[in-house]
Amino acid sequence: MDPPRFTRIIRAYLDATGAEIPAEPWVFAGWIGGLGGWLDYNATRRPDTPLGAAEVTSALAHLHNLAANLDTFLNALRP
Repeated sequence: MDPPRFTRIIRAYLDATGAEIPAEPWVFAGWIGGLGGWLDYNATRRPDTPLGAAEVTSALAHLHNLAANLDTFLNALRP
């Protein structure tokens, strides 16, 4: 997800619910875990298929995006 879109979604969620989400990296553990699991599945169970290769590439791109933009994603959680 691109940072501006993430920020819009989080702002809308916070405005609608009033919920407080800690601006801590661990908040993204589920996202990272899901991507890591999907990467592992495709890399180990179907690495020699076009779909498996495409999903590995996609999961890696999402993980790199999250790592590169983590500060922006965290700032979106701050009131």
